[in-house]
Amino acid sequence: MAISSPDYDEKDFIAVGGADESMVSTTTRLHPARKKRRNRCVCISVAISTIVVVVAFSACLALFVNKKSGSTKKEEAAPSAMAFCAATTFKDECSQALNGSSAYNSSIPDWVSKLDPAVRYPVMLVLDSAGSLTNLVQIVDDFVAKYNRTSDGTVSLLLEAAVSCNESLHDSAQMLNETARLLAAGDVDEAMATLSSVRTWNTDCADDLYEVLYNISGGGVRGVVDNLTLSVNVTAAEAVKYAEYAAMQLSNALDVGGNVPSQEGQGWFEVLNRQLLARRALADTAAAIETKPDATVSRDGAGNFGSVQEAINQAPSMRKSKRYVIHVTSGVYKEKITVPRDKWLITLVGDGDATVLTYDSYAKRAGGTARSASVTVLGRGFIATKLKIMNTAEPQEVVQQAVALRISGGMGVAMAAVVDCTIVANQDTLYAHNGWQYYRHVRIYGTVDYIFGNAAAVFEDCELISKRQSGKDNTITAQGRTSKGEKTGFVFRHCKVDVEKDNLVPVSLGRPQPYRRVYFGRPWHPYALVVFMNCYIGNVQPEGWMPWYKGNKATNTEDCSFYEYSNTGPGADTSKRVSWSKKLAPAEAAKYTAERFIEAPTWLPRLGVSYRTD
Repeated sequence: MAISSPDYDEKDFIAVGGADESMVSTTTRLHPARKKRRNRCVCISVAISTIVVVVAFSACLALFVNKKSGSTKKEEAAPSAMAFCAATTFKDECSQALNGSSAYNSSIPDWVSKLDPAVRYPVMLVLDSAGSLTNLVQIVDDFVAKYNRTSDGTVSLLLEAAVSCNESLHDSAQMLNETARLLAAGDVDEAMATLSSVRTWNTDCADDLYEVLYNISGGGVRGVVDNLTLSVNVTAAEAVKYAEYAAMQLSNALDVGGNVPSQEGQGWFEVLNRQLLARRALADTAAAIETKPDATVSRDGAGNFGSVQEAINQAPSMRKSKRYVIHVTSGVYKEKITVPRDKWLITLVGDGDATVLTYDSYAKRAGGTARSASVTVLGRGFIATKLKIMNTAEPQEVVQQAVALRISGGMGVAMAAVVDCTIVANQDTLYAHNGWQYYRHVRIYGTVDYIFGNAAAVFEDCELISKRQSGKDNTITAQGRTSKGEKTGFVFRHCKVDVEKDNLVPVSLGRPQPYRRVYFGRPWHPYALVVFMNCYIGNVQPEGWMPWYKGNKATNTEDCSFYEYSNTGPGADTSKRVSWSKKLAPAEAAKYTAERFIEAPTWLPRLGVSYRTD
């Protein structure tokens, strides 16, 4: 059945990771004017996600270490390196890492060399890929330094991608360092969430690089690699090589990580345990949001600051023990706002919908969807409450993606909460990028993919309002999970979905518009996970869900997880749903609560945010 699909945009991406051009998808777009990343499960993004499995297994093994020396338990025979690599996809690369002939492997730390081979081998694969990524970081740094003033069009395209990668890769390195400490502390849940964030950042980097290579090579990335006539292409080719190698080794680690047996008696972990960091940046936060603001923003001069950004800039950096509360009084604040990575525990409190944070940027003007956001949050432990956040860019062909709010985990898991707010835009309204995110009593308006990203996000008691446009369909979600190993996805509990009666006869650009079909969402990446449970469903199509289209071909439906449970309302009937969606049983639905899906008890109370326990 042909289904009218939303336009394509930057969330579309191609798969690159093999040794010849045949592995590069060259399918045409359904809507060339719109640029979401092509459907490429970029090997580096899939590869980084495997760290979740491998390192989590290593952490679990470490937690079972017998702290009393001289354990008498008989160890199981460990496999040889050759036998170990036989179970991997890329056997030659595996052997190179384990026999010391890899060009990317850095020196192995003492604690790794003391591990039993069954544990040491997967760790060495991860370290080998890390060495490759370290080289990639250096290439990107050198490229940015060399070409930052160029006027050459082709080089400028790569430079823009490289600058984005520079930010993403360096953030990832910091996050992995934090993850190592979290694992040493036995905090596996947060470590896994952090590693999912790492994967997302690296997906962004790889997508940016491959997008440019694809465009400047006329659709053949491999052609750029094979024809190194310009120094810019040498840089591009090296980036591809290191990314692909890291992907292969991390794929190998994924192949064998599940076979690691439990170990005991390795006292090296006791040493690591003495190097604990504070368990979370939020650990000492007060149990309730402070009512007295540390700063006040006002348009009439009555406050400490006249702009929101100025107040954020003056907040203390890396704050760990007390929230910094900024009261934004009523008024319209047209400014592009960023909460930087080093601004932790920031709370923005408004006066309800009378406090409007707005801007009108969009992807083509800003240099990408992420950069179009009116409000961007990178700092940890962020809270927004009683605000109206908007992107007022009009829905027209040149505008397309225009984000109102983007929340990303810089320097760790995002750990953000949005309560009693309204978020308004058209396409790509809310970018729930990564980390743990919680939304309560939030009204979200949009048109296409208006809640998207790869966070582990729970929405409770929210309202999702699909704005109509003539001749196009609404898709509420576009979730970006690329591996079953990632604990990410969107969960909507006790929400109202497209129930506004006034929206049935919409007005857009001053003119009445006909009825438009509404879908729960479409799978941005192959393993997208979205759950609607205990919600009141209004004007949703009987099919419920829409595929992701490449040209005219429906894709990403084989492995996506689109679930419904105990919903009510005229759109809740599941009898005509697409075959690749599922109605959950009670035991399955129990996994998708704030408590279990985003580990809410470990951090939301420390932000002073309550969540549903029913």
